Amino acid sequence: MTLGPDAQQLLQAMTGPAPDDPRFTGEPPDLSRVGDEELGALFVAAWQVAPETTQGATQGATQETAPAAVTAAGAVRLAVQERSPAFTPTACTDLFHTIAERGFSPGVAVAAVLRCTGPLPPDLAAPAAVLARDARGLGRLVLAALAGPAVHAAVSAGVRADLAGDPLAAAEVEEVLALDVAGRAVVAEADRHRDMGGVAALPDIIDRLAGLPGYGPFARTALETAGARIVDIHSGRTAYAADKAFTPLEVDVLWRACQVALLRDEPWVGEVLQRLLPGAVVAPTSARTAPSQAAGHALAQAVAAWPTPESVAALRAARTAARHAGLVKKLDRLVPVAEQGLARRPAIALRLPAGAAPTRAQLTTMTHALEGGYLGDVSFPWERWHADVPGDLAARLIWEAETAPGRWEAALGAPPRGGRVRLWHPARAGAADRAAWRDTVVERRLTQPVRQAFREHYPASDGTETDMFGGYAVAIRPLLGVAVRDGWRGEHGAGLLRRDLGRWRVAFAVDGPLHRGASGFGFTGALHLQHRDGSQWCPARFTDAPPVLVSEALRSVDLLVSVAAFGLDDDPRLRDDARWQALTRLADRPLGEPDRMRRAALRRILAGVDGVSFGDRHVHVGPYAVHLATARVTRDGDPVATDVRHRVPASAVPWLPYDEHLLERVAHTVVALAH
Repeated sequence: MTLGPDAQQLLQAMTGPAPDDPRFTGEPPDLSRVGDEELGALFVAAWQVAPETTQGATQGATQETAPAAVTAAGAVRLAVQERSPAFTPTACTDLFHTIAERGFSPGVAVAAVLRCTGPLPPDLAAPAAVLARDARGLGRLVLAALAGPAVHAAVSAGVRADLAGDPLAAAEVEEVLALDVAGRAVVAEADRHRDMGGVAALPDIIDRLAGLPGYGPFARTALETAGARIVDIHSGRTAYAADKAFTPLEVDVLWRACQVALLRDEPWVGEVLQRLLPGAVVAPTSARTAPSQAAGHALAQAVAAWPTPESVAALRAARTAARHAGLVKKLDRLVPVAEQGLARRPAIALRLPAGAAPTRAQLTTMTHALEGGYLGDVSFPWERWHADVPGDLAARLIWEAETAPGRWEAALGAPPRGGRVRLWHPARAGAADRAAWRDTVVERRLTQPVRQAFREHYPASDGTETDMFGGYAVAIRPLLGVAVRDGWRGEHGAGLLRRDLGRWRVAFAVDGPLHRGASGFGFTGALHLQHRDGSQWCPARFTDAPPVLVSEALRSVDLLVSVAAFGLDDDPRLRDDARWQALTRLADRPLGEPDRMRRAALRRILAGVDGVSFGDRHVHVGPYAVHLATARVTRDGDPVATDVRHRVPASAVPWLPYDEHLLERVAHTVVALAH
């Protein structure tokens, strides 16, 4: 194939001129301009470079001083981790031979099978035979099928022998052996602990797995067998031993099987998970152990990836039943992810059990699914909305109905009959409409299950990045705690928190440790927006994205900063200051959107309290000032320590339109000072 200029420059840097050639030092070309097949050819070249330049570049070397081959190969490998390459048959042959000759990871060759742009070349048998000896997992069966009958027979016998103590894994292998090479590669790639030499996962791999002949019925057999095993443990028919219900390989099988069943929305999977998932995470005794922490966590991950209303209910039941502290933490993180993920599946998100009143947990799940729909601009056919959303829930929310193409009409509780229905969002409304809805919520004393009238909203800025949340010093531990819960992924080497929102991605720069378990502090930078174009992520302007998606993404970043910020990065005394000085510094910042919403709510609910007035950043009560962003109290500029927990008469506690600790604290402080 003919390479473009950027790909050609990278290839020459790895294979052509001397490493110190001035044409190939410095900043490498932009790989976003390199096509998928070009990236595949470059990836092959990166493996052909001497091992020390691709697997162990000198630590501390800069872009300017590192050899050109190191810089180019490293850039290619980083790009392949972000986007999946494509391999022409010629590149596929070169890759197999290079990997086999140099003793590199066989997983790279397995990854190439599904990324080959034409028929697999006929001359892969010899390198595949070499690689099959060292391959791990189901990748062995992929390479064995390419290596020829003799190698295939020997490898298959060895795999069967290895799995004698893993009955669920052994059963899956029999299904895999009935598949062709491409089918086997699909199962191998759909691995919880995939080892494909750093090649990015295919985004539709579970869809491909669900489409394999025979895998759907196998998934049911595997999950029902696992459920029966758990029932036997809890009934006493099988002796209980902590974390011995399933082997590690069986856990991987359950993870795959559960995802396939949930993706297909099989009618039986909810009932099976109601037994299997809670039973796997709690001991049949009073011990704080579990039959299989690993299986419980893997099944919960599957539910979070492909949630259904029934599987989310099973996950909630498991969280309630679990006693092991570490497992409880993991389930706590996955429950909201699963509930919000329901919004990606609007055809099933509102489904409730027929013939019975919905439970509080089911209504909570539905509420979170509706709110999660903001990120996907989700709407429902009016008939489905009318049939599935309970009246009490609908009555407290603002809805929009599409009464004509592109024309949406808002109403509280019961939208006009129209083609589709969606939740109202302030980013789609004008200032007058937002104010009117806030007045309505306060006048009727509505407690909205999804914060709408007083929801923070953010306009899209013109450009591909914004410094709206830059310049803060943040505590890393609480930052990462909230980030993981909300679906952010830390990339420590890049200094970024990333969050994928369908075909959009936001990346938040944080100069500080972002690996799991990190602590200490860091500093925030710019927020970037990207859009998926094929297999690539490209910079995008905020004004090009749906306004509600942009508003919700910025709201998520605002939450991170609000929870973790403790100062400004331009203060030289930052590391030594105490809590009060930190609050003092933050008090000088302009109010953010959550603070403006807090002021809008307090203006309405404190309207009848004597002596209360509002400034730019404070609520004033006589000589006292209560800051809207920190609840810090001063009197004529001097700090005042306050404890209002026991000073506010019950009759004087104001009604609040939404649940927020800081809103409650400011309101109670103002009322206490007024009394």
